[in-house]
Amino acid sequence: MAARTLRTPICDLFGIDVPVILAGMGGVSMAPLVAAVSNAGGLGVMGAANLSPDDLREEIRKTKALTKKPFAVDLLAPLPHMIVPYLPILYEEEVRIFVAGLAVPEQHVAAMKAHGMKIMVMTGKVKHAVRAERAGADVVAAQGTEAGGHTGEIGTLALVPQVVDAVKIPVVAAGGIVDYDPPAKSYSLPPERAACLTDGPSNMAPFAQMNTHLGKHVHQVARAFREGG
Repeated sequence: MAARTLRTPICDLFGIDVPVILAGMGGVSMAPLVAAVSNAGGLGVMGAANLSPDDLREEIRKTKALTKKPFAVDLLAPLPHMIVPYLPILYEEEVRIFVAGLAVPEQHVAAMKAHGMKIMVMTGKVKHAVRAERAGADVVAAQGTEAGGHTGEIGTLALVPQVVDAVKIPVVAAGGIVDYDPPAKSYSLPPERAACLTDGPSNMAPFAQMNTHLGKHVHQVARAFREGG
């Protein structure tokens, strides 16, 4: 019997082939890696926290030159006004997927939606996931402390099932995911709700080596999903 490809609503929402999403790692998830992930069938996410608005525009254009597939931009927004200078760039460059790395961008959701954007919010607590859904997020990423402790101290294995139970929108599992065992199996989640966000091993350096290694890693993850795990 032919293997069944794991496809979830997140694939349809983001226009990707497999529910695998690159972590928006600042200074690492730039155009070459973002495009490699998107071209492999997942969702490349640009880690734009360290970029100026002008640099962001340039990096978006570099990514567009390398892939015609969907990709996202991740910005940190612990204070709502911090992303304001970047929003015109996102709108003018027609970025269609935004990832909020910190906090829920509540006051910007309406404008983002008006520009055709899908919104994913990184959350480290159940209450933050509920708040993100209430604000209009399309997806929440339940990010365990294994991702670097950016969003909280709860481990991925404990956090993800709680978030899945608390919200109705799709949930992405994030934090310490570097293998290609499908997350629906790893976390005992219903496949229609699950996706994974890959961090990549922390010891992969320098940057050029990281790009090469992660590019191969993403192809392995994508193949595993296509082959049904």
